[in-house]
Amino acid sequence: MDPRLFETVRRCRGDFEFFARTCLRIVDKSGTDVPFILNDAQKYIESRALDMLRRKGFVRFVVLKGRQQGISTWSQARAYHKTSLWPNQSAFVLSHHGDTSENIFAITENYHRKNQLAPVTGASNARELSFARLNSSYEVQTAGSKEVGRGGTRQFFHGSEVAFWENATGHFKASVNSIALLPNTWVILESTAHGVDGEFYRRWQNAVAGIGDYEAVFIPWVWQKEYRRDDLVGPDFALSTTSPVLGLDPDGDELTEAEYAQTFGCDNAQMAWRRQKVLDEGLDNFKQEYPATAEEAFQSANKGSFIPAKPVMMARKRRVETAGPLIMGVDPAGPDGDRFTIARRIGTKCLGIEYRKVGYVEAVEWMKAEIDKHKPAAVFIDGGGLGGPLIAFLREKGPKYDDLVQTVNFGGTSQAKMAHKTKAGP
Repeated sequence: MDPRLFETVRRCRGDFEFFARTCLRIVDKSGTDVPFILNDAQKYIESRALDMLRRKGFVRFVVLKGRQQGISTWSQARAYHKTSLWPNQSAFVLSHHGDTSENIFAITENYHRKNQLAPVTGASNARELSFARLNSSYEVQTAGSKEVGRGGTRQFFHGSEVAFWENATGHFKASVNSIALLPNTWVILESTAHGVDGEFYRRWQNAVAGIGDYEAVFIPWVWQKEYRRDDLVGPDFALSTTSPVLGLDPDGDELTEAEYAQTFGCDNAQMAWRRQKVLDEGLDNFKQEYPATAEEAFQSANKGSFIPAKPVMMARKRRVETAGPLIMGVDPAGPDGDRFTIARRIGTKCLGIEYRKVGYVEAVEWMKAEIDKHKPAAVFIDGGGLGGPLIAFLREKGPKYDDLVQTVNFGGTSQAKMAHKTKAGP
């Protein structure tokens, strides 16, 4: 092999971004054929993947994102990078719809056709590339009512729009779970939001809570440089201070345009783009298709939420300082119920929340270990249900724990509300 060609291949193997801009081409949103240079969203997920590879040796992502942010394009490039440069590698892509499967395969086919370092292909079927000399392959299928992808050994899996899969449980059993948890294996499960139930939502919630091998990756719409309308920002352009979009009826549970811009750091051109999208598609659909936060993505399908979305989003963006003693709060749960939760805070700033599925004995030992480690000034534990006996068991561990533990009825009225009601009268 020519020494220069050898050096290029060597660098392509070790530097994905170099490989992408040197060997791969894409058709951008204007219809122009250009080198594949990663956008901000793609750079973020690439950095997260490299970080997880360093820490754990494999990649397992649940990705929640908006429309047309390039995550599928990045995923296909990663799959092609793996199968076109290394021997004995198999990549499998499962999409929610036949047309989407065709589009996804066309992306990789375009990579291969225009790649000057492309390996020789063997006999390939529809939506499949086979690299004969490498004994590697890339395949795209559609998640229909029947399970697909069962059997075979694969090292890379990309699930596209997982929240919209038909028979999602069956497909997870047949294909996703068949990827062995071995070094340098990849599973990318990505989707826009689609309700607060199903396999994707459950796995997203687990990833956020740190349960299992998957890590949560959220991609907000505000990172897309093309999501802006400079042409609509004139001298008379102003953000509404009473409504989520100028011209819509105000809703106390929604951020106004001015609040939204301040909360998420949007300039007027971005807000003009958002305004037009909301007018075209509706507010609920915009939040699902172009979320600024993960909570907003699922908000439109979760109208029965106990806490309105507006204060949650504003609170998450607010900067708070730590002041005062360390306090721990404990929300107990049995091994067959919700997750057992321990939270730590100083003043109004939360320092960390941990969730576990634990039995009663393990729960007491875990609470004791957390107290010994963090040395809180007080520990507030929900005394309802299972909390009562757990509090008693913890206090039996010694005077230190007995002094720290305070029983609280998490479902009761707050002391602040009670004091206000007493002062105001009946």
